[in-house]
Amino acid sequence: MDSIPGLKAYAPRLNGFARLSSDQRTDVARVVAIDDEAEASGYRLKFIIRDGEYLSPDDGPQA
Repeated sequence: MDSIPGLKAYAPRLNGFARLSSDQRTDVARVVAIDDEAEASGYRLKFIIRDGEYLSPDDGPQA
């Protein structure tokens, strides 16, 4: 993708769904995995968050 003329930024994402269940309820959640460094370098998400904070290097991988 680095060779595409005019392309300024890109970030890989994995999209999927997960089923969450307990004794009394089952639900579905959308799951999106991101490359936080690629997201931060190409998109303004880091700067438009209204509540909470963007990922930091201390967050590490989480399941």
